Amino acid sequence: MRPAGRVSLESVFLEARGDVERVMRRRVGSSDLAADLVHDVYLKCRRNGIEFPDRQDARAYLLRMASNLAIDHVRVEGRRTVILGDLAPVYESFDKQATSPEAYALASDKARQIEAVLVGLPKLTREMFVLVRLHGMTHVEVAQHLGVSKSLVDKYVRQALLRCRDALGGLDMLD
Repeated sequence: MRPAGRVSLESVFLEARGDVERVMRRRVGSSDLAADLVHDVYLKCRRNGIEFPDRQDARAYLLRMASNLAIDHVRVEGRRTVILGDLAPVYESFDKQATSPEAYALASDKARQIEAVLVGLPKLTREMFVLVRLHGMTHVEVAQHLGVSKSLVDKYVRQALLRCRDALGGLDMLD
């Protein structure tokens, strides 16, 4: 039961959703990404159940939380870019789907080459790579799941990607 005069952060979020999304969009530069981050803010509001004495305090807290989440996202993406360096084309290549029979055959061939590389990887490296690339887990989630550091996950996933790149004959072979 909520004490009289208290305001839940979730109720304020529902009223200020548009403002939260504008803050996010301004910070990350993408409407789609901002919408995803707004959803994350909403989930945090629901999870923590914080209450405030008035709507103004709750709104200020909510906007600060949204701004901090957007800043964190931008920082993480910046670090990911530095870590991956020239491996962005490798990621893009895995995400594309074949649209013609020739493209499908080429993609199947690449998949077999990558599978051979993965079989040759140490078990932990292979597990990290599969969790990130096939199951869509973040490096932080993989680190928590396996009980290792995020930097170790970054390092091993990068090593796996480099081996895949080398097996395919370089980045130009991935296009």
